[in-house]
Amino acid sequence: MRRHPESTSEMVNQVLFGESFSILSDDKQKSFSLISLLHDQYEGWINTHCIYYLSEEEWSSLKKLPVLVTHEVFNLLKPVNTIEPIIIGSGSLLRISSPGKIKIDQNEFHIPEIKKEVHSKFRENIVINGLKLLSIPYLWGARGGFGFDCSGMVQNLYRQAGIEIPRDASAQSTFGKTLSFIDEAQPGDLAFFDNEEGKIIHVGMILEKGKILHASGRVKIDEIDHQGIFSKEQNRYTHSLRLVRNIVVN
Repeated sequence: MRRHPESTSEMVNQVLFGESFSILSDDKQKSFSLISLLHDQYEGWINTHCIYYLSEEEWSSLKKLPVLVTHEVFNLLKPVNTIEPIIIGSGSLLRISSPGKIKIDQNEFHIPEIKKEVHSKFRENIVINGLKLLSIPYLWGARGGFGFDCSGMVQNLYRQAGIEIPRDASAQSTFGKTLSFIDEAQPGDLAFFDNEEGKIIHVGMILEKGKILHASGRVKIDEIDHQGIFSKEQNRYTHSLRLVRNIVVN
């Protein structure tokens, strides 16, 4: 998704495989459409060649199908017939058309084996999935297995755990319960960081006491305390802590 209807415009977000959106406007001369993602209402321009259009009847039928979320960094959809396989990233949505299969247009694909997350093990599961992302490069506007920005990473991980949260860090910081101290944080809680003007500009996920997973240069683990994130690589504090939120109070 781009800020303006041009291929050279800044990427502000990504549409993951299987996500649905509504079309707000078209720039037919440039072959771009302004869309709004249905799960978080995020808006941006995408190339019209990437769109698969659905009739009202098709969309009504599609919404009734069970949905699985992919958990591996990369997932391979193997074709039932002779067309090429499709590689998709984590957090993609698969609507099951028949046992073990999905249909794309008139073509069927075998789906990868996916273990359904157990809500009672939320914190364990979200940490396991988070560690799979280590060393993936930082990419502004990215939220799939091929790259992440900070808020895209945590949105992806929470979707894998069965919870949809907003796209941007500032909006994510309004969800859940604010913790009084960093020492109260548990694995899976989110820490938010601000700039000198007090604007939320970064987010990461707590792994354990004193450790945080975040996307900055790459997805990595750094130290965290009441001041913020301390990078051993740079031997300094890189982000100033603003607040910690427990999104799933348990």
